[in-house]
Amino acid sequence: SIYESVNNDINLDCINSYLYENLKNPHKLHETPVLIGFCIYFKRSALNEIGFFDAKTFKRGYGEEIDWCLRARAKGYKLIISEGAYVYHVGGTSFGNEKKELIDNASKIIDNKYPNYMQELNYYIRNHPLYRMRVQMSSYFKIPLKHRIRYKLKHKKNKWFA
Repeated sequence: SIYESVNNDINLDCINSYLYENLKNPHKLHETPVLIGFCIYFKRSALNEIGFFDAKTFKRGYGEEIDWCLRARAKGYKLIISEGAYVYHVGGTSFGNEKKELIDNASKIIDNKYPNYMQELNYYIRNHPLYRMRVQMSSYFKIPLKHRIRYKLKHKKNKWFA
């Protein structure tokens, strides 16, 4: 896949070196409307208060982390991303042929349950706090932006999934 070739062609030492040399404040945090399911860290106290992912509604894959994040925000939690973090991830390999159906079903549930979510997400995408860093990093590694940093949120074909 494109993610394997991108991640395999640029090793983690190169990425760490780039971030170390180019970030003015690698510990800088940014608030975000949602976090991506393959890499979420939360405290036990948040899990106890918000509850688990809603596996009954979302079945298997896609949407449950967005629902959890929106429930957490409704209770006053802030969701943050770190400028200095890079997580190796090979996207789209977990669900095989089921992927499209799972995304379509989850999209309908999220749209019905959170009618303002898409508007908020589209605003966030247009004003993404890491966009400039992503452009610079993509240029440095000579890899097109759309195939580089996994945090880029897609909002056309797959609606709101990373």
